Amino acid sequence: MAHVGDKNVQFGVADVQTFVVSGSEESVREDIDRDSDRDSSGSDELLITTAQKSIRKRPDLHKMAHDDTYKKLVADGKRHMNSAAVTFPDGWDVQLIVDCGYNFAGHRIILFASQFLSPYVDDDDEMHRIVQYCLMRMDEIATRENYIFVLCGCEWSKPSVAQKIRFAIDIVPPSYLKHLRQCILLHSTKARRLLLWTLRPLISSRFWGKIEHTGTIEQLCSELRLDDPAEQESLRRQFPQCVQRQDAQVTGAPMPHTFGMAIDSLCSCFGLDFTDRKTGRWYRRLPAPIILLCETLERQAADGAFASLFNADAEATYALVAAVDEGQPLDRDTPLQALWAVLKLFVDCLPSPLLSFDAFTELLSSDLAEDNRQGQMEFLDDFLNKRLSDGASGVALYLASFLHTMCETSRRSSQNARAEQKLTFRTAAEVFAAGFMRPAILTDAHLLALPRAVAIIETLVARANDCWQGRPEDSLVLTQDLSCSSWD
Repeated sequence: MAHVGDKNVQFGVADVQTFVVSGSEESVREDIDRDSDRDSSGSDELLITTAQKSIRKRPDLHKMAHDDTYKKLVADGKRHMNSAAVTFPDGWDVQLIVDCGYNFAGHRIILFASQFLSPYVDDDDEMHRIVQYCLMRMDEIATRENYIFVLCGCEWSKPSVAQKIRFAIDIVPPSYLKHLRQCILLHSTKARRLLLWTLRPLISSRFWGKIEHTGTIEQLCSELRLDDPAEQESLRRQFPQCVQRQDAQVTGAPMPHTFGMAIDSLCSCFGLDFTDRKTGRWYRRLPAPIILLCETLERQAADGAFASLFNADAEATYALVAAVDEGQPLDRDTPLQALWAVLKLFVDCLPSPLLSFDAFTELLSSDLAEDNRQGQMEFLDDFLNKRLSDGASGVALYLASFLHTMCETSRRSSQNARAEQKLTFRTAAEVFAAGFMRPAILTDAHLLALPRAVAIIETLVARANDCWQGRPEDSLVLTQDLSCSSWD
């Protein structure tokens, strides 16, 4: 990359060629061609140098270059969001940039957790995609309405990140700064303020005047005038766990962990309002660890790794458990088998299964047969839509929907694979049944009922679409007799 113009905006050769040859800029192209004839090497440096001279002659080209680069990045980002072949890394859409709604004055509150940049700071291509993603997310907000930008973490002080920040600042439209009410640096210390001063030459005075510092999430709530405890709880919940851990370190509170936490506590402390792009369904307060694990497995088409989850590398699995437990970014090179293993471990470690202990107790006292699909659907309807908490019901439905999607992916992609290698509704139920329903204390009588419990979870995974809460009350009644059929 090279620097173009007086503001050190980064452009590659292709970018320069894009804006210097269009329409009214033909004279610039002539300058480049003329100088290129003098040096047949055709080097990138010559092209950039000639473009620099031409831009100084035509200041309007500088702004045009910024506008075109910004629009292209936003357009490419939107295209990638809708592409199955090119996707953004997992976690960006739920924890890198978080839209927290509005404050009392109608200003949009946007959180940026720079901690999630740590796996990518040494990868220039990924850092470029982060800029692309962030601009795409911010475009519909910063260009239209007033907003408050809350910056968490200090990864922005690293040279590669600071460089991208400067690049983004230079190319965004003026409306970004116009609509920015405050840029608040959370957990600001003297050391971090000193680091910020090292970036002072890169920041305009107008932007600098909107930067504020605050020490804790509680102080931030006060500054945003969120006096209602419910509003404060809602804002705190939307901070990624790694940010909440940093806050606990500052305030001296106990460090939050997620493994072994009750499902309702997980939802209230770390739950995210999440839209599953695959199904279009919206879930309220899904625990972030489950979203990240499931989304990573789905986007990487990891159905083929399911059969070997019990053979996952121990070191990679332990490292992933620690990352999930503390809310750290997932390692980009984590084996898929380890992701499956930790997802199962996370669900199995819940103090109570997703369908509650009562589900197994009632199954034990009932005569519900393994092949009675209609009866199983009615059993599931009773628990999912009437007896469980919103948190447990939502997580159970999301996990079932995820497993259904992965089974369908396996069915389409492994027509010629051996039966024992396929991920089916049955194998998914056998592996994850304990996370959905299990007895509080296992006895011989419970062992005899385990096949019936697995059959119920098989039905839940196979009919995940029919179990969706948003459907009419009679939607769980099957339109065909499946009592003697096989899912596979």
